[in-house]
Amino acid sequence: MEFRKYFEPKYGPVAPEVEIRPAGSIDFDNLATLRVVISNQDVARYQSQIEHCNVYPELTKIAVEKTTFTYGDNITIPIWIYKPTGEGPHPVLVFFHGGSFMLYSPDYADWVMRYISRFGNAVVISVDYRLAPEVKFPGGLEDSYAAVQWASDHIEELNGDPDRLLVGGESSGGNFAAAVALMARDRKGPKIAKQFLWWPLTDGYPAERTQSELKYGSGDHYLWYDSRVNQFEQYYGDADRRSPYASPLWAEDVSGLPPAVILSGECDPLLDQAVMYAAKLEDAGVNVDYYLGEGMLHAFIFETHGKSFEALNFVVDHL
Repeated sequence: MEFRKYFEPKYGPVAPEVEIRPAGSIDFDNLATLRVVISNQDVARYQSQIEHCNVYPELTKIAVEKTTFTYGDNITIPIWIYKPTGEGPHPVLVFFHGGSFMLYSPDYADWVMRYISRFGNAVVISVDYRLAPEVKFPGGLEDSYAAVQWASDHIEELNGDPDRLLVGGESSGGNFAAAVALMARDRKGPKIAKQFLWWPLTDGYPAERTQSELKYGSGDHYLWYDSRVNQFEQYYGDADRRSPYASPLWAEDVSGLPPAVILSGECDPLLDQAVMYAAKLEDAGVNVDYYLGEGMLHAFIFETHGKSFEALNFVVDHL
């Protein structure tokens, strides 16, 4: 299958204000410990940065309810519900954090979720889906779909707008968001108004290495990504990685999907996967709004650069 690109990236240098941190390795023999260490480090760093920003006092006004829901064979999933201070009914965004399907939890994205809730006057539901390798494909994805179904079923209790049920995710969570949109269409499930895909992994098993992977995937630009190795085996296991719910880019039919709001950092190995999926959606008649953070790395929205807030405001403006 041939894929075109939504636009042809310049693959430029990292912006001077960006701190380039090398990628860490994942020790599967000590994964539980690694999860705690990495999460604590990143959450503390992001929290320290945002506390020095003028916007921080506004973010503390957002109430967060930590609760659970149960679905299927008595599977219980924790969720964090961010409640805006403005009048409703509100858009309701169900969000899936990233972390290579194996790392992090909602606390990783906390201040960004607060920002969207505060300035987008939105209810945000951040999903603590089950992680690989303990739960392989499609376990975490089904958790994510169930969270959207739960939000749809409880949208009046949330003071939400039933016509503005949104899904979103970043990196591997962006993979979930794109797949959930496909699942909702195919299963005639919840009516999703928009899908927000931030630097999404859309191809779990690329046919060839992309230019962005070749330029930025060595691990010197925060994220190590090499499609030649079985990088996500811990999640995919023996599943067909080119099935549409595993790799949305390989879906034969993406017509009838909700409009997409796609964000990318220019210096991200996953950049080309995002721009190819954007083109695929556009070719099928799906509206795409795209933001490119020039000179930015993978997951740049969690930093406090000017372009981080520019990207966040782009999201808020498209809720």
